[in-house]
Amino acid sequence: IHGEDIRSIVRGMRRKSLVEFPLEHALAIGLGVCAGLAYAHDKRDLDGRLLGIVHRDISPQNVVITFTGDVKIVDFGIAKSDKGTAEDTKDGQLKGKVPYMSPEQAAGQDIDLRSDIFAVGVVLFELTTGKRLFKGNSEFETLKLIIDRDYPKPSDVKPGYPPALERIVVRALAKKREDRYPTA
Repeated sequence: IHGEDIRSIVRGMRRKSLVEFPLEHALAIGLGVCAGLAYAHDKRDLDGRLLGIVHRDISPQNVVITFTGDVKIVDFGIAKSDKGTAEDTKDGQLKGKVPYMSPEQAAGQDIDLRSDIFAVGVVLFELTTGKRLFKGNSEFETLKLIIDRDYPKPSDVKPGYPPALERIVVRALAKKREDRYPTA
């Protein structure tokens, strides 16, 4: 794929002293990631049964923006499927980048597509506020923040944040998976 991942883009912006990611670009990226996840989450086998694909590692490093502006999700290497075609995670073994894990993933519980939706919420929060949502001094501390902490609203971090967008981000970041969007 000819393009750059979001992490590289943000690092390049910082080198040029650009501190704010353009809102319209962040929204386009969020929509593109959701479209890609909806496609993966809705994949079916030859008999029409859902495969139950969950990416498990949505993060800035795994979202590539092509030089023509398309949004691509990469690295399905740790994705799981209900059909047992992916590597199973043993008890106590975490897969994915810790700062983008859902509370249930961070706690080592069963996950479903709503875990990916949580990760999209984290990415969108960070792109639209310019601040990391979960950053502890260690991976363990970061996991505790995800599981135990009350999350700030985007407007707590960035005054003037669009209220309609805040409702979307807050719902994607709901601690209880039942309170998140049911599909990407």
